[in-house]
Amino acid sequence: MPVSAPVEYGWDHSLGEIVTALAGAGLRIEHLREHPFLNWKVDFLVQAEDGTWRLPPEVKGELPLMFSILATKPL
Repeated sequence: MPVSAPVEYGWDHSLGEIVTALAGAGLRIEHLREHPFLNWKVDFLVQAEDGTWRLPPEVKGELPLMFSILATKPL
């Protein structure tokens, strides 16, 4: 059956909420990295040669658009 009106549900959580939840669960934060790009299209971003989506060149400075975090459970 074709979808005529797709619906998306999302929940925004701050970086602080995420890190605090991981630490509160007893996990050790190994690293946290911010990235100035996305791997998917967003209307206000432009596609770079490497295929990622970044802020337009007229925007000065950098803004983190995505992050990666590695958390481990201590033994």
